[in-house]
Amino acid sequence: MTNLQSTPFKRMVKPLSAVSLAAGLATFAQGAQAQDTQVDVELQLLLDVSGSISNSEYNLQMDGYAFSFRDQSVQDAILDQSGSSFGSIAVQTIMWSGPSQQSIGTDWTLLDSTSSINDYADTLENMTRPFGGTTYTAEALQFGITEFDNNSFDGTRQVIDISGDGYGYDYMYGNYSWFSGESTSTMRDNALAAGIDTINGITITHDYRAVGDQSLTEWYTNDVAGGVDSFVIEAASFQDFSSALTTKLTAEIEGGYIPEEAVASAVQTGPVHGAPGPGIGVLGAFIVIGAGLIKARRSVPKRRS
Repeated sequence: MTNLQSTPFKRMVKPLSAVSLAAGLATFAQGAQAQDTQVDVELQLLLDVSGSISNSEYNLQMDGYAFSFRDQSVQDAILDQSGSSFGSIAVQTIMWSGPSQQSIGTDWTLLDSTSSINDYADTLENMTRPFGGTTYTAEALQFGITEFDNNSFDGTRQVIDISGDGYGYDYMYGNYSWFSGESTSTMRDNALAAGIDTINGITITHDYRAVGDQSLTEWYTNDVAGGVDSFVIEAASFQDFSSALTTKLTAEIEGGYIPEEAVASAVQTGPVHGAPGPGIGVLGAFIVIGAGLIKARRSVPKRRS
């Protein structure tokens, strides 16, 4: 039998152990360097740029986003360091239209100062429209879900903010034999199951007041929005867009309530909170607790330390 304690064997083992130890330490150091940046919110903006939006309306929409990020209430919400808040968010902008038309306008960007927020607003204001086609809301959500993975940020909450001036094709044409798209409500449910905390919507209703048995805002409420304190807010025109968007952004960045101007989504995955102040009025009539949609958390949940 081989003598494992022989001098040659021990000499061979020692160098191998040193190499393994060095490799392990390098891997550990690499992991420490790759630690995600902690922020209050990972906010994804899904912007509808489908063909029903004219070029002038597109410009009004982008001006509205730029205006809202320059607004003092939005900037105060982002930079708030009270309690255990970090005073920062990460934001990504995606423009969407047809089934394979999703374009990342700005990848995940840290907003942690007035200058970084204003720079981001300038970028939005000058962003070029990539296309303008059909309206596949489900595919926009499907694309957006995966963008939260490995984005180098660790948000206390993950929020999708989706705008639209029309119904998704699955609502309009889902019963036609030629339609092969995804279901918006299924993609919404998949997002919540994947760990997205909240999906909020803003509808621009000047073109589509009602098709079938649901208005555009009702469809967004039932099929698009969902999650903790999720809601839909309506802008009657692109001229009203910036005001509604400012209210929406402030609420979803601050978290913990639904604005009085908004309608609670039909799928809530937690207790619904009204806006700060006396009660939430008629919103209670729209609240349905989605008991079957309590989301599965990550194996290592993202939480504040």
